[in-house]
Amino acid sequence: MTNSTNNTIEDIPKDDDKLAEVNSFKFFGATLAKDGSSIAKVRIKIAKTISAIARLRNCMHTLYAG
Repeated sequence: MTNSTNNTIEDIPKDDDKLAEVNSFKFFGATLAKDGSSIAKVRIKIAKTISAIARLRNCMHTLYAG
């Protein structure tokens, strides 16, 4: 999986070890595959979360400002 902006594979060190390459992983409840599928689903979930937090912030502001 490419993990850089110039389409090269770079080792990611953690505690003097290299992270293992995987074929898929879970992120925000969506399984991301090595081919990059499900990226749109994750972006939608992030956008919905940001929107929900903004609405909650407005509710809390209204509740405590009055």
